[in-house]
Amino acid sequence: MALDGTTQAEIRAEVRKKLLWIKATKKQENGKRLTNQGIADLLGVSRQALDLYVNMKTTPRPYVLYNACKTWNIEFEIAGRKFGITDFEPVVPMEPRSPEPFQENLLSALAGLGQEDVKIEMKPIGSSLEVKVLIRFAS
Repeated sequence: MALDGTTQAEIRAEVRKKLLWIKATKKQENGKRLTNQGIADLLGVSRQALDLYVNMKTTPRPYVLYNACKTWNIEFEIAGRKFGITDFEPVVPMEPRSPEPFQENLLSALAGLGQEDVKIEMKPIGSSLEVKVLIRFAS
């Protein structure tokens, strides 16, 4: 969804408004008010991330908005356009995606090392020789 001309501040203000409404009106199954941790759990984020959204310090990712729409059957209105759960499905995952792990070939990594990346320490211990090889790989 493109929101041409919409500022991050406008998006954050709408998210804040909805989150404060959820906190004030929505209850747990046992009838008690939702805690910040409870809301964060339902959104799939940490309590600290929820605090950032409420304080308008950061903009939630689409999966967070999707989870809010799905959990509380709400719509957001940004730049005069309302959007809800149907505007997300089926492209938004329910939770954040983990970065794909990357496993570099060890021999290729070793071939790319320079002299400054390898340090060898040797120390006699009794009748033995202790050898330490320190390798610094670029992160």
